[in-house]
Amino acid sequence: MKFLSKLVLEYKEVIAIILITTFGTLLLAKISYTLLTNEDASVLDLLKQWDVIRYIIVAEKGYFNAVSQDSSLIAVFPLFPALISLLSGITGNAMISVLIISNVAFAVAAIYLYRLALLDHN
Repeated sequence: MKFLSKLVLEYKEVIAIILITTFGTLLLAKISYTLLTNEDASVLDLLKQWDVIRYIIVAEKGYFNAVSQDSSLIAVFPLFPALISLLSGITGNAMISVLIISNVAFAVAAIYLYRLALLDHN
């Protein structure tokens, strides 16, 4: 717990940016869809587009089974679907797993980018 509180204190600006951009994007997607279509959809349904569908198919069927049924899935690097599959066992929902993994990766990348910028401008 000490590590987490130290991390939050050290990178509070980065964490604020991460939260604002993540929730801002979700809110903007929800508002835009509602205004443009006059329909209501969950945020998870709005984000289940494009490559996410492919990653979830590979996560649910396994890499080799999915590729044998659809050869275009060979372009999907298997690490992300493997992580989705592992986390889906805990969350029970592949789309929630995608959101968690993507946002954790975003946070780690943002923190390392911040640390890299500090090396040049400290």
